[in-house]
Amino acid sequence: MLKGLMKKSTCLLAGLFFGPLFSLVAAGNLMKRSSEGYNILAVAAFLQLWINPYEITQVGFQLSYLAVLGIFAFYRPFNEIIESRNRIVAWIWPVIAVSLAAQLATSPLASHYFNMFPVYFLLTNLIVVPLAGLVIYLAVFLLLAGALDIILYWMALPLKWSLELMRGSVEMIQSWPGAVIEPIFLTGSQVMLLYLILMAVFAFLVLNQRRWIFVALGSIILLISLSAVRHYENLRNHEIIVYNIPGRTGLDMIRGKNAFFITDSIFKADDKKISFQVKPNRIAEGVNEIRTIESGRFDEYIAKGTWIKPPFIFFEGKRIVMINDQCKWLKNLNAKAFDLGIISGSAKIRPEEIILKITVKSWIIDSSVPFYKASQFASYCRDNNIQCHSVRHEGAYVMKW
Repeated sequence: MLKGLMKKSTCLLAGLFFGPLFSLVAAGNLMKRSSEGYNILAVAAFLQLWINPYEITQVGFQLSYLAVLGIFAFYRPFNEIIESRNRIVAWIWPVIAVSLAAQLATSPLASHYFNMFPVYFLLTNLIVVPLAGLVIYLAVFLLLAGALDIILYWMALPLKWSLELMRGSVEMIQSWPGAVIEPIFLTGSQVMLLYLILMAVFAFLVLNQRRWIFVALGSIILLISLSAVRHYENLRNHEIIVYNIPGRTGLDMIRGKNAFFITDSIFKADDKKISFQVKPNRIAEGVNEIRTIESGRFDEYIAKGTWIKPPFIFFEGKRIVMINDQCKWLKNLNAKAFDLGIISGSAKIRPEEIILKITVKSWIIDSSVPFYKASQFASYCRDNNIQCHSVRHEGAYVMKW
């Protein structure tokens, strides 16, 4: 009986992810037809993509189908590891098997998108999976009651409490120390290799195809090699990136695993925006040490290969000048040549006053410059055949060497 209940809970969990698969399984059961899970999964995906082909680009679509594919492939082998007559073990272990199967299939892609891995996912799923089945039953009950025009407040309370318990438990576990491993960065090639390893392990252990062990070993060696090459390249990396942060200045100067971040006081204090708009690039470049420098609030900073004294910056052989409203020095500036000129702030100075005074290989207009002013600068540069990049119009500016 417990195994039958667990099988139903597994189908309910799959139904939570997307409707087409659950509908096809239910239809097959009603018609008393035996069905192959992989075929049903393929038909469900085909129908969903036939309705909207762009669904394949959605993270939710990809992770949902991978989760159910993982359950189809690995649930039974995991579940057969432990067979016990103890009722508690017989109830808990299938839930753990479902969680392991789904997590195994989704982890490479989830780590690629979100740069983290949840440590307590087994504990979370021990709470969420049973509640998911309860929530579905309660939701169906409310839908039927509504269809019969029976609308009573107290009837919705069990569903409300179940959802609050689910959300509260997840938030509580997420707040524990070490709840996630981060940052994790996987390239597209590394993700494909990880899935190739999973396929090889499945073929070797479940399908008894012994030759697939060589595919798994070869993929592991290639994965390690790619990781080593990327680590070496990151150590030698030099990069300047001007981020597209609406209304703000954000400049990262990256050398190996270190970064100098120049920004304004408001964005400096906004950890959420930094995590969303700046942190992913740092993870991709392997940066783990950041020194934040508030623009206009420091006199001079000197480090190996770096010298910053507003408005001038020397970074690993590149000469940079940052121009903003506080640049009163501009009128008395002697002719100098720079690799980059970055215009920020409200930029009250007219384009011709700047461009005729300073020789710059490429002008960058950051996203703190008002839209109309950025357009004015960009148009002036185009008319005079001057290289220019407007972050507002063209996205973030990146220079690597």
